[in-house]
Amino acid sequence: MQQYLLPVDVLLATMRGVQATVVLRAPIAALPEERGGACIAELRLVRGRPYRCTISSMEGQLLLQQADAFHMLGQLGELRWTLQASFSSEAYHATESQTAPSAKGYGWKIVVPLLPTVLETLAHREKQVLLLVETRKRPEEIAQLLCLSPEHVEHMLQRLKDLHLLVAQEPERSQP
Repeated sequence: MQQYLLPVDVLLATMRGVQATVVLRAPIAALPEERGGACIAELRLVRGRPYRCTISSMEGQLLLQQADAFHMLGQLGELRWTLQASFSSEAYHATESQTAPSAKGYGWKIVVPLLPTVLETLAHREKQVLLLVETRKRPEEIAQLLCLSPEHVEHMLQRLKDLHLLVAQEPERSQP
């Protein structure tokens, strides 16, 4: 089961290329302004776009939906999202912008399964960078999404490469 520790806006950007219907859920300890106890956020994406956004009590009572729920999720910051609907790697729709090489002429490819045992050995930002690489984001896009400098992202990518979690790959060239 894939997990993402991301703010909702970065999560949406991460999932933009998914061409399947997916459901993501995140537990919420409590909503601000004393709106009750623990609850759960659910975000349904259809072909990479938000379709339904809800926050419900643990008993299933709908607390917020659509724009109100999305706004609240934005206020909550990073949440631990779990991908509920399974999809294969073919579900990613590779577009030219997703597979474009980084400024240094390389893209990145993950070479190990992103199991919890692998992810727990990494720093928080390294996990985020690795998960964004998994969705075929370029280093420039990762830097923008995470509000980091491109140099810092390149440094983290190099560290992840040194840990044998990813490899740099040259862009594919079409045959004449």
